[in-house]
Amino acid sequence: MWKCPVRDQENNAATVCPACGYDRTCDYEQYPTAFAVTAATPTRTLRRRWQAKQGPALADLIADWYDAPQDPAAAEHCFRRLADGGDPAAQYWLGIACAQGRGAEKDEAQALEWFSRSARQGYARAQYQLGLCFQDGAGVDADPRKALDWFRQAAAQGFAPARRRLEELETQMPDQLFARYQQEPDQAKRMEYLKKSAQMGYTPAQAELGDCYAQGRGVEKDYVKASEWYRRAAEPPEPPKQAETPQRLFERYQQESDQAKRMEYLKESADQGYAPAQCKLGDCYANGQGVEKDEAKAVQWYQKAADQGHAEAQYKLGECYYFGWGVKQDYAKAAGWFRKAAEMGYAEAQCWLGSFYYIGGYYVGGGGVKQDYAQAAHWYQKAADQGHAEGLASMALCYSEGRGVKKNAAEAARWFQRLAQQNSPEAWYWLGRCYFGGWGVAEDNVQAAQWYRKAADQDYAEAQYQLGDCYYFGWGVEEDKPKAVQWYRKAADQGFSYGQYDLGRCYANGIGVKQDAVQAAEWYRKAADQGHKDAQRALADCYENGRGVKTDKAQARYWREKAKNNNG
Repeated sequence: MWKCPVRDQENNAATVCPACGYDRTCDYEQYPTAFAVTAATPTRTLRRRWQAKQGPALADLIADWYDAPQDPAAAEHCFRRLADGGDPAAQYWLGIACAQGRGAEKDEAQALEWFSRSARQGYARAQYQLGLCFQDGAGVDADPRKALDWFRQAAAQGFAPARRRLEELETQMPDQLFARYQQEPDQAKRMEYLKKSAQMGYTPAQAELGDCYAQGRGVEKDYVKASEWYRRAAEPPEPPKQAETPQRLFERYQQESDQAKRMEYLKESADQGYAPAQCKLGDCYANGQGVEKDEAKAVQWYQKAADQGHAEAQYKLGECYYFGWGVKQDYAKAAGWFRKAAEMGYAEAQCWLGSFYYIGGYYVGGGGVKQDYAQAAHWYQKAADQGHAEGLASMALCYSEGRGVKKNAAEAARWFQRLAQQNSPEAWYWLGRCYFGGWGVAEDNVQAAQWYRKAADQDYAEAQYQLGDCYYFGWGVEEDKPKAVQWYRKAADQGFSYGQYDLGRCYANGIGVKQDAVQAAEWYRKAADQGHKDAQRALADCYENGRGVKTDKAQARYWREKAKNNNG
């Protein structure tokens, strides 16, 4: 028996602690106290380097496996133990962990503190990262001057990314361009820097450029131009424009009433890497709001935000892969992105992931997840605990049918009552679903139709569609095909693909409305564009037989192929 100094616990292992990987035979003398690692950590390789006292810093070695560890928290623990001991590399990597929220709680202020500690010790990576914080306003008010100073310190150590940032930032600051003019030996470049600085309103550069034109230095002598630049230099300078943080630009987008300016602010914020703005810009492209609809561009912006850990963007990227919006349909990727968002507590994604596990078998061929009722109930409950209406309804279903949990009618009723207490169109819709399917309550189509109507009257598209079905089939109401069409149309006008398809079907067959093949094809197309499989088949038939559209065999093949490859 020996006591592991990391876990402070006795164990029976010969030399290596099985829980954390600490090896009592290793020489840790030159480093702070040993740290916890996972079983997957390549400790043998690391020990060899430590004992040889060569190669990169210990924290940088840990970072080699930090990008994809079995347990990010273990890596963060390593960094923290070393950082507390004053290791600048570990302080930098701990800052990265805090900034990304990997292995540690996401905290920009803490990230800034660790970057600062490391940078003050001369660690180039931290100096560069601190420069980015001041440039982007991450955890601190944006300050281009401080950003410039930190980039300059990192660049002086040969850190290439800092040199590039330094050059980019200097070209945006007229006084720095003027300094370049004074230092540059090449005459052509000197004048380029001087003119740009003068054009940006820097008074010393304007006066100097006037001298150049008056004396013919670096430019052809021109007294008119000289007079113009002297005049500009003599005028009171305009107040300098303060660089706005991406957060502030996003706030401006939210507050601005002019659509053109709104989009300008949003794009600028997104271009600066602000994840909420990137997600919102994705929404704009997805829905054609303020920009031309472009699902591929929507995916690109969702991806940028999702890669930064933005839960809503991760969820919406999952939707894109699920429906094939802007990308090739891929259930495996959809499930992966839903999981990322779900693990961050995004209720909508938790419900989707629960449904993946609940229905599983439908997605095996498409690469989703295997059916697992226990996992389904797990994720449904997480959404339900946040008051999510679909999550509450799904938990009622799980307990009423004994799927993933022990069958319990009383527990099903409890979840149903929680749902009933929510005064929202979404809750009313799901109450209708519960009564229609007998989830946690006795099956009752009359009650279902009443709840659907209550939600439908509040323009809830899914409820409008379901109420249309009630009138179409006579479920809980008297059968009335024209009323069914009315409710299908309301759902269709809101872009609900099922409503669009069924409205097209009614026009195609003259059910509840005058037969109209052109209208049928139009509504089929709207639903088909959203990935509705039956609508894609119907549209293919329209092109094949010239119903509502000109006969087009190529279009028929295209839509038939789309339906064939659609796993939905």
